[in-house]
Amino acid sequence: MSSRWGRFVRGWITASFAVFVAAFSHVVAGGAAPAPVSISLALAFSGMVCVALAGKTLSLLRSSASVAVSQIALHALFGLGSGATSPILTGSGHHGPVSISPGTAAAVDSMGMSVAGTSGTDAWMWAAHGVAAVLTIVALHRGERAFWFLVDLAASGLAVVLRGTRDLVPVFVHAVPAPLVAADAFVPSPLAVLRSCLTRRGPPVIRIVF
Repeated sequence: MSSRWGRFVRGWITASFAVFVAAFSHVVAGGAAPAPVSISLALAFSGMVCVALAGKTLSLLRSSASVAVSQIALHALFGLGSGATSPILTGSGHHGPVSISPGTAAAVDSMGMSVAGTSGTDAWMWAAHGVAAVLTIVALHRGERAFWFLVDLAASGLAVVLRGTRDLVPVFVHAVPAPLVAADAFVPSPLAVLRSCLTRRGPPVIRIVF
């Protein structure tokens, strides 16, 4: 995979796997499910970064850098389009009384608790992204080595088979017809002899004398 297309394929495989694992870990850690636009942007950004960092040969350092940058960007992009809304306060007049609905009041009352729990959620979120990054690096590094090992093994077996068929020498066998021998005299077959005997056999002829 040392060609340009090889690096392109390696980069996009890394990006796709990183986005999938990051989205899964993001949801498991308590985050909202990423919107399609977030996944598309994350995949596009990760693809460009991973292709740019992909070298001619497999490198653990470059793979780690690609996955780390992708995880940081994915955490930020997955927050887009999550559907979160903020409470709206409405009022009448310039200095009129402010009317707050019961649902909005409950949301305002719970803002303190949500802000207090943000640090804990972020800690779990970053821990999940860290685990996802480690899993991605190990899977890609080991997976590519195993893939190329199988390719080399299949190529070696195919080369042995082709070499064996190339060394075979075809042998042509010419059939020699048997010569025809002409008989000097007619030799009756045993069946003809038996028939000659059987035609003369039978009951004795009865003569009637008057």
